[in-house]
Amino acid sequence: MGEMVLVLDQQIANLFYSWRSPILTGIMIFITNLGSTLIIVVLGLVIFWLISRRDLKKEAWRFLMTLSGGAIMNNLLKEIIKRPRPLLISPLVNETTYSFPSGHTMNATVLYLLIVFYIFKFLKGNRFKWVYASSLMCLVVLIGMSRIYLGVHSPSDVVAGFLAGVLWLITVVLVEKLMTLAKKRRSVK
Repeated sequence: MGEMVLVLDQQIANLFYSWRSPILTGIMIFITNLGSTLIIVVLGLVIFWLISRRDLKKEAWRFLMTLSGGAIMNNLLKEIIKRPRPLLISPLVNETTYSFPSGHTMNATVLYLLIVFYIFKFLKGNRFKWVYASSLMCLVVLIGMSRIYLGVHSPSDVVAGFLAGVLWLITVVLVEKLMTLAKKRRSVK
């Protein structure tokens, strides 16, 4: 199984590398930066502030804890697995941490899909919510693709980043729902 993943990684990565051009490289660097720690932190703080302004302090802190928890989980996974960066081609940007799972992809998945969650939670009557949500989901996919194109991740790193980010969000939402149910049950008794 592991060897098959490596072969698939190489074949998919080689396809991405075959598309390299100066214009596309500039676009991919811009896209990858939308998943960088700086952008994730700045957008996270802006969204925290926006939610806080709506008198939803508890929701704002839950948002910040979910985002922070995802980043911590990513760093723990990288330290546990310790997969080196791919050596298939010269990377177009420099990275110094381990490769698996992709941090840009995982953190972007957590942030942008959390925004999608809030779009559906808070913009009930907005007719453009599907456009916003679809755009953010496409952005997450593009960030992952940019990491492969730039030569800093193998496709399996990116897929693992997506899956870990989605699993983290599902876990947080389920825990929140269970806590709400438990609280309702205690208040009924």
